[in-house]
Amino acid sequence: MSSKKEFLDILAQLDAIHPNRLPVEKLREMQRTIRIRQETLADRANKVQKTATDALGQADPEVLNLARNQATRLRRDNDNLEELDSKLERTIHERTLRETMATKLGSHRRLACLEGLILVLIMLVLGLWSTTTSLLITNCGLIGFPAKIFS
Repeated sequence: MSSKKEFLDILAQLDAIHPNRLPVEKLREMQRTIRIRQETLADRANKVQKTATDALGQADPEVLNLARNQATRLRRDNDNLEELDSKLERTIHERTLRETMATKLGSHRRLACLEGLILVLIMLVLGLWSTTTSLLITNCGLIGFPAKIFS
């Protein structure tokens, strides 16, 4: 029973590790680490390219598999790093934007109220638009409109 509770606690702690819950400085530090890893990946790609060129010069048939497999692995690793970097950049930008807006409005509570007001106004406009559209269709006899044109 205790091990299950410990397991669930560990899962909760792991779930808490999310970009939205980390400080901006930690996210920027992660981005610096990603850039270092990208440089390491570029160095690795250069070594693989040199190895493949040397093997090709010696007419080694294994170079075909080596080049294909390494290119696939390097491309996948680079795509993962770029995706993670863009996720961190987006999170940093959103967090900075929210902090700036909260500072301009005076508090996070006012920001939440403003966002709620905007949501209510959007819903109101959509409701009026759908009501107006349905009234036009009903009053103008536009039900089956395309069928009337082509018949």
